[in-house]
Amino acid sequence: MNIICIKMKILTFITTILACLTVNVYAVFDAKYCVDYSDNDETLFFENGSDNTVLITIASKYRKDELIFKVTRFADEKVLRFKVVNPPTVLEPYYSYDRKEWKKFHAASCRSDGWAFSGDFTQAKVFIALVPEARTAHAARHDKLPYPYEKVAAYIDTIKNKPLIDSKIIGTSVEGRDIYKFTITNKAVPDDLKKHVWLNFRVHGDEATQSYVLEGTIEHLLKDTPEVKNLLDKMVFHIVPIINPDGAFADVRENSNGMDLNRNWSSPETTFVEEDEIAAVHGEINSLVTDDGKKIAHLIDFHGWNRAEDGGFRSHYNTGNPSTNATIPYTREQSCYIKHIKSLDKWQSYWEYSPGVVTMARLALYNQYGISAVTQEYPSTYRVDSTQVKAEDFREQGAMNLRAIYKFLFHIEFVNEDGDEVKEYLKDEKIYITLDDYDLGINKKSSPDKYNVTLFSASGDTETVLLTETGDTTGIFTVSEGISFEQNSIVKGDGLLQISATSETIGVIYHDSDYVDDVTWDYVKAYTSTTGKQAGQHKIDEGSIAITCVNNGLNNGTRYLQLTIPEKYTDSEMSLTIYTVNGKSIKTFNRKRLMGINIIPVNESSDGMLLSAGVYYCVLKAGRIMKPMPLIVW
Repeated sequence: MNIICIKMKILTFITTILACLTVNVYAVFDAKYCVDYSDNDETLFFENGSDNTVLITIASKYRKDELIFKVTRFADEKVLRFKVVNPPTVLEPYYSYDRKEWKKFHAASCRSDGWAFSGDFTQAKVFIALVPEARTAHAARHDKLPYPYEKVAAYIDTIKNKPLIDSKIIGTSVEGRDIYKFTITNKAVPDDLKKHVWLNFRVHGDEATQSYVLEGTIEHLLKDTPEVKNLLDKMVFHIVPIINPDGAFADVRENSNGMDLNRNWSSPETTFVEEDEIAAVHGEINSLVTDDGKKIAHLIDFHGWNRAEDGGFRSHYNTGNPSTNATIPYTREQSCYIKHIKSLDKWQSYWEYSPGVVTMARLALYNQYGISAVTQEYPSTYRVDSTQVKAEDFREQGAMNLRAIYKFLFHIEFVNEDGDEVKEYLKDEKIYITLDDYDLGINKKSSPDKYNVTLFSASGDTETVLLTETGDTTGIFTVSEGISFEQNSIVKGDGLLQISATSETIGVIYHDSDYVDDVTWDYVKAYTSTTGKQAGQHKIDEGSIAITCVNNGLNNGTRYLQLTIPEKYTDSEMSLTIYTVNGKSIKTFNRKRLMGINIIPVNESSDGMLLSAGVYYCVLKAGRIMKPMPLIVW
């Protein structure tokens, strides 16, 4: 009997110890398992409280927003308690296991030390939404505008073989779904004089509304209109319609490995093995920039968020972390794009500086290549006017984005008295130059400023034109009187532009003095008479002559100019003259039969010329053809 009692006591003791160990394992939940689901990583802050309570602090400027975070593990091991220490007046918390069906927390109450709620979850992972009083009518997010993966795949199939679209499978997702890239431009115009624009969509699989923006973007680029022709003549659009097909298929943020792909971009600051999806897209960018020697002028990483406003995130010059800092000129340059998108898109209202994290696309690519990049966000449910989001509105915004990109990248132009862009004019007509570069008006004195640009003719004349700001810090500059020219011998710097033929191309180059990558230009065809105009329309053909600077390739990485000459000019005597933007001639090459690709080294003195990185222009003469072209050496 005594032996039985002893055994019973031992068994009771062991059971008690095991129970205590079990409590020790599961009783304490760590706040590190709570992950903010905003795109700037500075909205919600979590810390451990007592009695399995996670203390949540909301950044002050987001207290009126609907916010979401995720419990990534152990949610089903114990009743979890949460307390928002600085909530809005009324807070409605909801939870979901799939972000489709949302349920309200019933045990929620306002206390003197915060708004508290708790949940006894049945799954290890759970999403929690914090919804302020003003948003409770649609807090459960049942009315989220959908765009499932099947619809994305069907849309890709309908457009990938369009004549204007070069379609390429650049990789596959973790689960083997194809990742496409579309390249859209006017193939008849050489790419060397165009600016390259990169657009990423659906890196977060469950942010569906941006796919309607994708539709509107591509549909606009496929239109046969003068506006679109101008876009495609001057830009090459690289579009990735969906980076995260697995996430879209499952309607979740992450890919199949549970990775947030907008925290997965490596750069010189952080080197690691990227997920399959990011490796495919990043590899294409590397190939374009490094192998092909192109410069991406602007990149937009499209997203959806829980705010009612349209807007996004831009870089900051004082984040406290060198790896996420941007230069002040760069942040001012981003202000220009934001100004244009706000002026063209009525919904755009909320853009903020955000340090973000270095593994985001916009920061990683800025650190790696200096690419101008922003994160652009769209609401998922309701707009600021409390109306539900509509697919047709997002499609219209696709066209608005393209117009804003054009205004941002090509902000100097020849215009008539009414401010309309012109491409040709007669000698006695008035023509003006307008420069719209908002960053020139930032942090400047509060009175009209002045800026010089270079005007040049294909004959080789160059003149400096003084532009005056139209108002206090507007960043819009123009000339007070029309620009004139004459057919005469060339006299540089006399204040009057001379041309040597009855019809000739006149160009203007603008180079932002504080941001080296901001270079833009415009051309206009000048005619001395109506007769010359009619003749010139038939005789002047500048189509496929192009020049570009390539940063790798021959001679172990030597930079060189690549001059492409079409076959029809084979028998012409040709000369290529390189000028500074101030009109100083650097070197002239005289050759015959330059057909095809011609290589001219630019950083060795033996058979080429020494050109430092910067902005130049050159004039190519081939028979009766005289073509001025901007040249950027970088």
